[in-house]
Amino acid sequence: MGLLPQLITSTHDTSDKQHAAGARAGMTCSAAAAALQADKPVFEALQVLELGRGVLAKYTEEMLLGPLQLGQLSAEQAEAYTHLRDELKGSKTPVISNLGRSFQSRVSGLNKRYDLTKELEELIFEIRKLPGFEDLWTAPTEAEMFEAAKYGPIIVINVSRARCDALLIEKHQMQPLALPNITNGLYQFARAGDFGSSKVLEWMWDNITQPVLDALAYSRSPKEGAWPHVWWIPTALLTLFPLHAAGYHRKELSETVLDRVVSSYSSSIRAIMRGRQKDLSSSFSGTAVPRALLVGMQHTPESGSLPYANKEIDIVQELCQSAGLETVQPRPRKEKVSGYLLDCKVFHFAGHGYTDEDDPSNSHLRLEDWKEDPFRVADLQQMNLHEHTPFLAYLSACGTGQMKRYNLVDESIHLISAYQLAGFRHVIGTLWKVSDQHCVDIARTTYKTMRDLGLSDEGVGWGLHRASRELRDKWVEAQKQMTSSLARGSPVVENDISHGVGGKENCKDENERDIVSVEEEPEVGEQLQWAPYVHFGV
Repeated sequence: MGLLPQLITSTHDTSDKQHAAGARAGMTCSAAAAALQADKPVFEALQVLELGRGVLAKYTEEMLLGPLQLGQLSAEQAEAYTHLRDELKGSKTPVISNLGRSFQSRVSGLNKRYDLTKELEELIFEIRKLPGFEDLWTAPTEAEMFEAAKYGPIIVINVSRARCDALLIEKHQMQPLALPNITNGLYQFARAGDFGSSKVLEWMWDNITQPVLDALAYSRSPKEGAWPHVWWIPTALLTLFPLHAAGYHRKELSETVLDRVVSSYSSSIRAIMRGRQKDLSSSFSGTAVPRALLVGMQHTPESGSLPYANKEIDIVQELCQSAGLETVQPRPRKEKVSGYLLDCKVFHFAGHGYTDEDDPSNSHLRLEDWKEDPFRVADLQQMNLHEHTPFLAYLSACGTGQMKRYNLVDESIHLISAYQLAGFRHVIGTLWKVSDQHCVDIARTTYKTMRDLGLSDEGVGWGLHRASRELRDKWVEAQKQMTSSLARGSPVVENDISHGVGGKENCKDENERDIVSVEEEPEVGEQLQWAPYVHFGV
């Protein structure tokens, strides 16, 4: 598995990198399953997953050594690294089909990138020999994995054709938990485009999340103020499903994940560790008042109107200011927004998004100038915001954590991971389409909780958890009223809470913050409005 990252180098353009990663889809999960089948230690299976998944992110990380790390190198090494990195970022991979350039010129360009890449790889090899850099860009050690689980268990769920297992990491132990009978169900639901109906949530509870939570001794609802926090790291097709929302919500018997734990997600154990490299206090240190960048897109070119987007921004602005943040609302164009991102602690976007099924790195939030110059995932991947430690990116648009290239799901090439990789400590986003109106409710409760808890790490996950439970409870009550009305023979007036619309892959409601896809898919069954909101972070 350690050789897989070497398949992707700076000589490849974005599409070639994605092709190389997609060509070996499933290989890593199969290798981890084989390790478990051979009774290897859980740690070895976890290392396989850490080495073989998220290869594109590892490549990006290699280009993001910051001033603090560079300061530990010799002046000659730091200068060489910076020069090679900037040269590779500034040069484009020549396209062979570009008829406007001579063949010799294109070959010369490729050779230059090859030479630069080789020099950088040799330099990185030397850097890794230095004290403190031995584990740079490698899989975490067993001790580091235990340390990563100190604030709550990390649950890695490996999905393969051969076998499926939950690999449970606690601060004092690791243990495997076999999860039989889930592969066929996952593929059936994914083929149907059904990721969040009640049927799916109940199936996930029976086959995945209840066994996991029981194994961790989270068998009932905790008392207020003492909620455990878990981090989910799904693999393969399971990355498309809302594990945090699994359960029997109509029963009101605590047979749900929402009623037992606070849930966060991560693309890898390394991503959790990377987010915690700096203390939280560094996000709000210094004499300058921390700034919140707010972007509301009620009207977007060639996209439906979102009447609640500006209301959401107004509410978030008031709550941010009451939490001691300065707020700024620049003209929503790429140059302005990307410029302010370099110096903000909170970024809140309320509007439409776009996902490119052929090239996920072209997915973007739709700003005013999205047609001429979209602010793409690929652009974010080139930004290094780590040095000013931004705290939260809240992407209040549809499907910001969505992947439609199934052979790339383990690469996590979506908007949430792009903002996290760029340097944000926390990112909130969605797995599918969401209602414009309910985005306001979720944001209000989340930011209010964050403010009340003092902009802490715990406040982000807890705030989204509270907001999701509140909207879920309204849905349950609406379901009761519908059942009662039907029993009395009274006419039923449906709304988007009671009916659950908003998560369907192709709903035409213009008030949904639709992540527009290249190829629209047919509608599928009920998808629940409170289920798609997710938190990635520390």
